[in-house]
Amino acid sequence: MDYSKYRFTAVVDWIDLEVHTINRHPAWRIHEASAGAFSYVTGLDPATGVNIMQSGAQRENTPTSRFLVRVQNPPRFAAMTEALSSIEDRDPEAAVTVRSIEVSLDAYRRPGTTDEQLAEMAGYMLRGVNRPEGAYEAPRFFDWRGLTEQRHGRQAVESAILRGRTAMYGNADDPYIVRGYLKNYDTFKNDNGTAERRDITDLLQHRARVEVRLQGTHCPVATLNDLRNFQFQSLGKFFKFREPTNASEGVLAIVVAKMPSFGNTINGAGEAIPASRNRGRSRKSRPHTKASALNERARDQLRKLSCRWIFNKDICDKNSGADATVGDRRPPPRRRQPDTRITQ
Repeated sequence: MDYSKYRFTAVVDWIDLEVHTINRHPAWRIHEASAGAFSYVTGLDPATGVNIMQSGAQRENTPTSRFLVRVQNPPRFAAMTEALSSIEDRDPEAAVTVRSIEVSLDAYRRPGTTDEQLAEMAGYMLRGVNRPEGAYEAPRFFDWRGLTEQRHGRQAVESAILRGRTAMYGNADDPYIVRGYLKNYDTFKNDNGTAERRDITDLLQHRARVEVRLQGTHCPVATLNDLRNFQFQSLGKFFKFREPTNASEGVLAIVVAKMPSFGNTINGAGEAIPASRNRGRSRKSRPHTKASALNERARDQLRKLSCRWIFNKDICDKNSGADATVGDRRPPPRRRQPDTRITQ
C-alpha cells in the first residue's frame, strides 16, 4: 500500500454525555438552546435513565430532567465545556457522565488521489483492523435503507464501499463496534427532523474512515475529569491493523485474496482472542498475516489527537514533538543559574 497518496489524522467523531437539570424540560428546548452545540438531545427517564420513549412515557418530548446529549466533532476538551454551558438550568450537584465515545482514523485524499483509491484504502483498513469478539469475520454492509449484506474478498469489499455502503463489525447496541466507509458526504437533519445526505464538494476533504465506538461498560472514560486529560493513544489497541504476508504467487495468493479479514479478534479490554493453535500453543494472529506499517501512523495520529485535545492546536501543528510528552505533566527543567556566591 502506497501511504504517500493519503494524509492521515485521528479525530473525535462524537461524545455522548448524560446531564441533569433542576427543572423538567422537553428535549427540543435543550437542543434549541444549544444553538447547534448538541447534534442530538434525547430525553431520559429520570429514574431509570432509559430513553423516555421506551419507558412508557407518551411522547418523545415529554418534559424530563435527565438527558443524553451528543457533542459532534469536538476538536478540544474546551468544546465540551462550552457546549454544556448552553444548559443554564443544569443541576450543579449531579455529575456529568460520559456514556459513549467514537474516535475515527481518517485517510484524506491528496492531489491526484481518486475516490477509487480511497475505497481501496478503506477496504485495506477495514479488512486489517482488529475486530470485536463475537463479530463475523466478513464485514456486514448496510445502506441508508437498512439493507445488510456480507462481502468477502478485496474486490467485493472495495466495490461496496465505493457504492456508498457502510461496513460494520458488531451490532449497534454492542459495547464495542467498528465501522468503515468512504466519507464523501455529510449527514444533517433538515427542518422536518429527518436525516439527509449532502455531498462534500471539496474533493480533498474526501477520506477513507474507520470508526471505533466504545459505549456502556467499554467506555474508557466516566466523568468530565477523566475526559479532560484523556490520552487517546491508549486506544491504539483498537486501531491495530494486519496485512497479508508477501504471498503474490500460487494458490496461497488466491487464498489470501479471498480471506474475509486479516485482523485479530479482541475483547473490550483490547486483549487478543486466540485465532488458532500452533503446535499446542495458542496463536493470536491469523496465519499468513503480519503487522501493518499503518499501525505506527495510527499511533502517531492518536498521540497528536491527545495533544490537540489538551493543548492549543497550533502548538501541536508547529512542534511535531509536542505530542510525544502529552502525558508528562512535569514542569520543564529549570535553567541552571550562574554561581554568584562570594568565596574566600
